[in-house]
Amino acid sequence: MPRKPPSAAPPDLRPEAVVSGHKAREHEVLLSTITPMFGGSARPAEVDLAQPVSARTVRGHLRFWWRALNGGCFGSLPALFKAESHIWGSAASEHGSPSRVDITVEPLRPAPKLSDKDLRHLAAEEGVAYGGYGVFDRGRALVEGVSRFPFKVTATCDDDLWQRDVAPAIRAWTLLGGVGRRTRRGFGSLRQYHEERALFGLPEDAPHTHRYSMLPATWLVGPAQASSEKAWFWILDKFKAQERRGPKPRGRLASPVVVKAVADPRATAPERQTFWPVAFQFRAPGGSRHRIDQVWRGLTAAEGLRRVTIGEFHD
Repeated sequence: MPRKPPSAAPPDLRPEAVVSGHKAREHEVLLSTITPMFGGSARPAEVDLAQPVSARTVRGHLRFWWRALNGGCFGSLPALFKAESHIWGSAASEHGSPSRVDITVEPLRPAPKLSDKDLRHLAAEEGVAYGGYGVFDRGRALVEGVSRFPFKVTATCDDDLWQRDVAPAIRAWTLLGGVGRRTRRGFGSLRQYHEERALFGLPEDAPHTHRYSMLPATWLVGPAQASSEKAWFWILDKFKAQERRGPKPRGRLASPVVVKAVADPRATAPERQTFWPVAFQFRAPGGSRHRIDQVWRGLTAAEGLRRVTIGEFHD
């Protein structure tokens, strides 16, 4: 005998009821993709047009960028894991804990699927085909994709947690990460609306940041472009040209380098939108550092790129 659906409506949940034990409230962030996004759904090589970005995906990105920003503040991996679990939650176990941050994602309009013509246009760009390894093969797309679409991320947590941990993770994700496949090569890049901070550096009124909590990094910035696609194509072409120059030693040369277009948050009106082609290097210790620097020196020699150094490297 089939079950009868309940007749009573579910109760309204207040933010403080979702994240119990804290004075929680909703913090909304409006985001939009600025380059094509491929994949990203539960099914390989497909896009969920109804919900192209899931709350679980966003939570995973924010956990990753929280670790990247705060890893140097802890003396050991267990201490880092304990702090991460306290904020973002952990699986049920002896030391399991619920998350203090509830994430919801709401698409603001349907994500337009890329047509065959759009895919051929992208595949014709040499830099995109090179950066999209695994997405494109011999001029055809292997994965479904969508063009620009806006969505809203709502983080329910207390104000202190938002300012100290969640908002910085969101900013790092939007500047350096993305959604879907091949985000290190600029696919699925994001822009955050109403972001008033400067594109580079920290505002003067920012709270003191421990020197080890900022990843030592270098930005390579190209000329401003009116189109995010043009900025993305430009930096991919420069990156591919460098990889073409002579034999390279074996190893993951490009793994610490992110190549993408970044929206300038200071330009809010549509007629003043500005995008910057940016390459970003994670300077990691270890034997690969010398090989990484070889690639980086070549990139800096590319015409139109200027270097912006953030932080210093500490062995």
